Amino acid sequence: MKRILFACIAICFFACSPDREPETVLKLSTTDIVFSANEETQSFTIESNEAWVITQIPEWLNIDSNNGKGNRKITITAKANPTEDERSATIKISIKDKSVELRIRQLGKNVTLSLSKTEIVFPAEPGTESISFDITVNEAWTINNIPEWCTFTANKGNESTTVTITAEKNYIDAQREAIVHVKAGSKTAELMLKQEALDIILQFSNMDLTASYPETIEVSAYSDAAIRQVMIRSNTKWAVYSDSEWVALDKNSGIENESLTLNIAENNNEASRSANVIISAGSKSIKIIVRQSGLIPVFSDNYQINERDNAPHIGDELLKRQVEYVDPGSAGENITWDFSHLQFTNNDYQVTYTEPPFDGTTYIMGNSRFDISQTPPNSLIVCTQYGTMYYFQIKDNQLLEVGHENPATILDYNPKPAEEIYPSYYNTYYKSDYKSTNLYSGTVPGATKGYKEIKADGYGTIVLPAGTYANALRIKYVKTIQDDPDAIEGAITVVSEQIQEYTIYKWYVKGYRYPVLETHREINLSDNSEVFSTAFYCPPAEQPNLKTGKTQTIISKPKNVKGTIKLSHKESVLPILQLKRK
Repeated sequence: MKRILFACIAICFFACSPDREPETVLKLSTTDIVFSANEETQSFTIESNEAWVITQIPEWLNIDSNNGKGNRKITITAKANPTEDERSATIKISIKDKSVELRIRQLGKNVTLSLSKTEIVFPAEPGTESISFDITVNEAWTINNIPEWCTFTANKGNESTTVTITAEKNYIDAQREAIVHVKAGSKTAELMLKQEALDIILQFSNMDLTASYPETIEVSAYSDAAIRQVMIRSNTKWAVYSDSEWVALDKNSGIENESLTLNIAENNNEASRSANVIISAGSKSIKIIVRQSGLIPVFSDNYQINERDNAPHIGDELLKRQVEYVDPGSAGENITWDFSHLQFTNNDYQVTYTEPPFDGTTYIMGNSRFDISQTPPNSLIVCTQYGTMYYFQIKDNQLLEVGHENPATILDYNPKPAEEIYPSYYNTYYKSDYKSTNLYSGTVPGATKGYKEIKADGYGTIVLPAGTYANALRIKYVKTIQDDPDAIEGAITVVSEQIQEYTIYKWYVKGYRYPVLETHREINLSDNSEVFSTAFYCPPAEQPNLKTGKTQTIISKPKNVKGTIKLSHKESVLPILQLKRK
């Protein structure tokens, strides 16, 4: 009994002792929480019999209460993970000397990226045309590797959008490509950009761009320094160079339609020369053959015509006055011809001297063809007057008649008779036979024959309406014409054996290139009846000026020389297109 009593007293003693504390409790409903990449809220429960505090909370977590006492349900919110990397944190819940940990993990963001197009093709010349594509994304994005020939309305953003692309013109005849990368996070999408090749236009044209010419043209100059201008028609960028220093260019490149100026230096040598100017764009190129004549030596004589001063020049334009026929007067030395009272009948008789058509390798004059490699520069001339083109060739110090052409008739000479002899002095004489074939209205063949006679039969002074001019040389030209039915098969049958004689007198004055006066008369030799007659007056002041200077070599005339003097033939070239001459 005593033992029982003692035990009860002991129990009461220990139970009532003021130093005994209750057991500390700290428990969590979970020790691990996993969040998705999006913003998300979860909760856990703290079981405790003491005051507690939560620490080590990262900035991407929000906790509704970070301290308290006793049991509590804690709400925890994870912000959206902006990256594709998983992130984690361990928060600590503590009471007095006791603590527990809660491990929190958030998954990385799942980036989505897609393009509405994977390939875009632009035309070579898009103009203002643009093409768009859509970017669908849940992440900030950038566009990289944009080619310099494209413009994007945006190259970065934070959300899905539409991007518009504009392409520059493709100036080359090859397709161009570029791969553009659209990036969002770790994701990359490729957009292939293509632009079609340009169908390059590169050709020579006239100044108003209304005509086009062969890929190879010829530009000519006489021995003097000259400026020539050529129009380039193109739809792209082009480069140009000259292979000779004496042909200087005003530019080394151009774009689309532009003029090109050639500055041709003076040629101080008797030899002619040539150069090439190449214009290129992509795989295409065109060429200008520049040929320049050399100096032509002449004799110093007041009464003469020579090739340098009196041969027709390509580019010259004359305005003759047609007048009533006048008696040519006397032949001989120191004659004074008085034509001061001419009767004008036509004040607008235009004459032009141009180069013949050129196809890149060959000159074309009616039915005749002349290879450029065999043709000296400036030696082929087309004289156009009164609806007829007269074709001439300078060869062996002679101006030869090649033929003529008009809407009704095309005529060719073989052999070619001389129109002028260079040089010619008083009493210079020439005579030769000729034959010609012709086609009338494109269907009726014909042929003629005869002889041509040229004689410088007088010199002295000529009196014209514009004044009196010394140093005049008169040259007489006689040409006989008769049908030649046996020359070609199917030729027109001769109605009669009548022969016609065509006589021309020309007066040249020193210092002027072309005759100041011409008389023309044709008669039937059988009865001396006149077929027609007329005359032409070309005022000296309205003729092209003859330039003097070091480009014109003057040498002394040998004593006791009569007739034709053979001189070396120095010539040059011209183009087939419209040029601005200076």
